This record gives sequence, C-alpha cells and structure tokens, in this order.
Amino acid sequence: MFTDMKEALEAEALELTPLGSDQHSAASVVVAHHARDKADLADLLGALGLPCTEDDLVRLLPHLITPTTTSRPEIRCPSTPSPPPPPPCSTTATIPSTSASRSDCRRANSPTL
Repeated sequence: MFTDMKEALEAEALELTPLGSDQHSAASVVVAHHARDKADLADLLGALGLPCTEDDLVRLLPHLITPTTTSRPEIRCPSTPSPPPPPPCSTTATIPSTSASRSDCRRANSPTL
C-alpha cells in the first residue's frame, strides 16, 4: 500500500500493454505443467485470465503431468541447442561378489599403476 498519495497516482497513471498471443501461449504451457488434470488446468487458466476454451485445453493436454510420468517435460527455447549426450561408460572393473568388503571394492575399481 502506498503511504504517499502522489506515488499512488503516479502508479495508476502507468500504461499497461496487453499480453501478446506468444506470451499467452508461454504462460499457458507453464500453467499446464503445474495442473493435475484437465479440470484443474481449466480452473487455473480461468483464474489467471488466460484463454481456456476447449481448443486451448486440448492443445495443452500433452503438457499435463500424468500418473505415469514422474517428471515435468523440459522446456527449451527453439534457438537453444540440446546439450551433447554423456560419453559412454567405459569401466572395465569387475563387480565384486556380495561378500567382498568395501576395501575390496575400492581395490577392484582403482586403476593399477
């Protein structure tokens, strides 16, 4: 809350520009990543004043978290290249038996000089 009336009037005089369709789409995708189901998505979009017609909901359904998925999909900008895949594992150490002690495991996995 403003204590100075002059500051309040200056803040009210600021002109706000409406969001563009790209901003609405990006915000809708982020909201979809946090929704539990289609009804929850419709409620969230409506509460935020984002478009929530049936066509909008259908377009956002792939972004919902389902019980079978354990993580949220990663959002990448189209211009951002994907990171390179990790190098293949090239371990030649043998797996010690279950009766081996920790020191045996360390010796089996340490490089020989």
